[in-house]
Formats: sequence, structure tokens, C-alpha cells
Amino acid sequence: MIFTEFYNLMSLPYNIENFLLAAQTIKVCVPENHAVKDWYLQNTPASFPYWAKVWDASVGLSMFIALNEKLFFGKKVLELASGLGLPSLTVAGFADTVVCSDFINQPLQYVQLSAKENRIINLSTEKIDWNEYAKNEINEEIILLSDVNYDPDCFEELYKCFIRILQQQKTIVLSTPQRLMAKPFIEKIFPFVQQQELFNVNSKDVSVYVLKT
Repeated sequence: MIFTEFYNLMSLPYNIENFLLAAQTIKVCVPENHAVKDWYLQNTPASFPYWAKVWDASVGLSMFIALNEKLFFGKKVLELASGLGLPSLTVAGFADTVVCSDFINQPLQYVQLSAKENRIINLSTEKIDWNEYAKNEINEEIILLSDVNYDPDCFEELYKCFIRILQQQKTIVLSTPQRLMAKPFIEKIFPFVQQQELFNVNSKDVSVYVLKT
């Protein structure tokens, strides 16, 4: 397993949350909410650490992965903006290799802990900013993203990133809650949607889209 450099959050308390996904149970190491917020207040001017929980869209994407293992079997997979990386941990059971990435290092150490808990050996972590991703040659065959289309100010750059990925004949699997503000982005990428599924997570609808050229 490849480890990245990270800030020392290892001493913070964390809980192990279990997610039953089809025939497998995935353990995710989740930092204790108050502890991680206090650490941020003391050590960094950054805003609330949104990475420090497992979001519904991440669960929905993982449910899709667990039910569509043939799509991922033997493939090289990358998750962008992973947070705590539940989809990466899930797809590792089917894929050849998995790169779990985020634009900051802090969540990736918890992904590493989770990989150990689940005895996963084909997952590595890497610091990647999706704004810079896909400007060069892409090695992975499938790109995972969950809940990235929440800020209309970023839609244009996010769309350009998607186009660069698709132009390299790669597959994108995107999960998103059914938010009104997300609708314009979904409408823009819909011509590329090859498969669409709907999941109910914590009484909320999460859509999963498979995009190809």
C-alpha cells in the first residue's frame, strides 16, 4: 500500500462505521466529529472539515458499485474528491488497482486506516485536485466521483474536467443527491449518460450516472 504524507491526526479518536453493501461489509474509520473540528480550530484556518463524515452520495455510489461488480472487475479505478473513501474501499474488492484521492491529505490517512481494517492491499492514496486532473494522460479506466456538483460556481470547470476524461475514452461514475441546484449540471452532462440508477439512502434519493462517449 502506498501512503501519502499527512498532518498528524492519527491521535484523534475515531469510530469504525460498518456499511453492508450487497454481500460485503465495509469498515470505515470516521474521526470523532468534535475532536476533528477542535483540531481544525487550533491548527488551521480551514473551514469546517466536510471530508470528516460519510455522505449519502458516497453510500449511494458504493451501493451501485456493489451491485455492478462486472463493470469494475479487473479495472484500474480512481476516486476523485474521495473524503473518507467508502467507494474506493468498496470497489477494491473487484478492481485490479484503486487510487483513492482528495485535494487535501487529511482524509487520506483515515482511508489508509480503513484499508487496513478491511485487509485491502490493492488500494493506494494520492493527493489530487480535480481542477488539475485530466490535463495530462489518464492511466485509470474508471473515475469515481460523489457529490461534487454542489457549487454552481464550479460547474463550468467541473464540466471541462469531465469532458477531458471522456475524450480519453474513460468511464465516469458519478453519484449525486437530487438537489435542485445540481440540476443544470446534470442536464449538461446527460448526453453522455449510458446508465442511470436511483438509490434511497437515509430516506434521501441519490442518483448514480455512468458516463461514456
